[in-house]
Amino acid sequence: MKKAIVGFLTILAIFGMANAHEIWLEKDANVTNLYFGHFPGHKDGVKNIKAEITYPKDALKSKKTQENKIEFNLANNGDFAIEEIRRYNKNSKLLKDFRVVIFARDGRSQSVNLTKFDIVPTEPNSNTFNLYFDGKPLEKGVLNVIAPNGWSKNFKIKNKVATINTPWDGRYIIKASYEEMSEHKFDDINFKSIKYSTTLSFIK
Repeated sequence: MKKAIVGFLTILAIFGMANAHEIWLEKDANVTNLYFGHFPGHKDGVKNIKAEITYPKDALKSKKTQENKIEFNLANNGDFAIEEIRRYNKNSKLLKDFRVVIFARDGRSQSVNLTKFDIVPTEPNSNTFNLYFDGKPLEKGVLNVIAPNGWSKNFKIKNKVATINTPWDGRYIIKASYEEMSEHKFDDINFKSIKYSTTLSFIK
């Protein structure tokens, strides 16, 4: 268990999610499952993931953590998102001058941002997206798209939008990251910035 915790924190702390692992959601009717691993095939354990914050606030009915997934029972089948805030130990050798906040969303049926950092379709079920931060679309950025067969491609945001390709049927995830330069204290530790990452999952 100790090795698993260290490995998970190391991945997140150095932003390894951009290349290897990610948190993503998969919805099936009114149940949404959270997974951690390498999409689409490899799923690791989730015991070190809390996912205590969910959006919309009134969507969650119950939550159950299993060995390789967290199951969310929802009040409706609309788009759903989680926020994972990592906690820190000031004596840890893995400590950096930034901290990490992770978001994950399932569904592109609503053209509204659910979280502070969110990939949002410009229209319901569209392949054109904005990347929102603090309620406003960013002018620039990169969306990394992973297809059901593992194919991956980056799409640059220009003038606040990016249009992606979805050549195959099945589940896709889109990943994005953003660093906010902000000197602040968290868990009684001084940080210089916050690194945000997010995923959006949907079925074509």
